[in-house]
Amino acid sequence: MKNKPYLILPILALLALPAGAQKFYPDDPIEREPPPVDTPDANLREVSDLMDMFENIFGKPGDRHTSKGVIPAMDVNTLGEVLDGPWFMDRHAKKRMSLEELTNGPCTGDAPSMKGPWRVLTVNRYNVRPGILIADEENTL
Repeated sequence: MKNKPYLILPILALLALPAGAQKFYPDDPIEREPPPVDTPDANLREVSDLMDMFENIFGKPGDRHTSKGVIPAMDVNTLGEVLDGPWFMDRHAKKRMSLEELTNGPCTGDAPSMKGPWRVLTVNRYNVRPGILIADEENTL
């Protein structure tokens, strides 16, 4: 080795390869999103219309793709697959479903009655999860 210093650099490069490899954990790949954490003392505040206007006129809000590549997705597992959760359920890929199951959709509870009009009970605009609470004509929420 004393007479061959040109061998040191390739050996060091080969030793450094595992350090840059993707890290896998014992529970990989996870398939479901972890349950949400309750935040009862969230610091809620209203959005300033003036600040929002200036940010959108003079700034460029949002993420932008860089010249080096695209922005990676955030809610994927180590294999790049979308996790099952409230917004996505990978049903058909895991077990082939019948036409009736595909037509039915993922809903497992009772659907609101379509016989009459729905009533809006509350509108939640300024919370962590905005939404509308409705009741059908049978007072089912």
